[in-house]
Amino acid sequence: MVVDRLVPDAGGGPLSYGLAVRDRFLGVYTAVLADILDDHGRREQTLPPEIRPLAPGIRLAGEAFTVEGRPSDHGDWDGSIRKTLAMLGSVPAGHVALYQCNHTRSAHFGELSATSLATRGVAGCVIDGGCRDTRFILDEGFPVFARHVTPEDCTW
Repeated sequence: MVVDRLVPDAGGGPLSYGLAVRDRFLGVYTAVLADILDDHGRREQTLPPEIRPLAPGIRLAGEAFTVEGRPSDHGDWDGSIRKTLAMLGSVPAGHVALYQCNHTRSAHFGELSATSLATRGVAGCVIDGGCRDTRFILDEGFPVFARHVTPEDCTW
């Protein structure tokens, strides 16, 4: 969910994207939110049915931080990891990382990405692509939605 307006923080300090707004979205079940959007003429605002939570009941909300990539055949594993770590480090706390992977075979998200994002307070991740290390991610409680699950890794 993208919060597109600034609200004052609870302490009355400078304007910021309000965590209170995110918490309000989390307090409403998804079908109600979809109905409200429909009533306001904002139809088809849900994820495609192929993108599913790693386990039933997973929920997340926050401002979107979009990422687009594709697999690389360059063989520079070190360079690829450095770029991925830089990207992960740029996702702001409280945001939801939204991945467009342009690939349907390998995983573009796993244990290391989840640990990096969770440590920095990122709200969760939605991947139009693959996810691996799902048991670890579920055990850590990091909310992830993905198109598919596979153990196969790839470089970006």
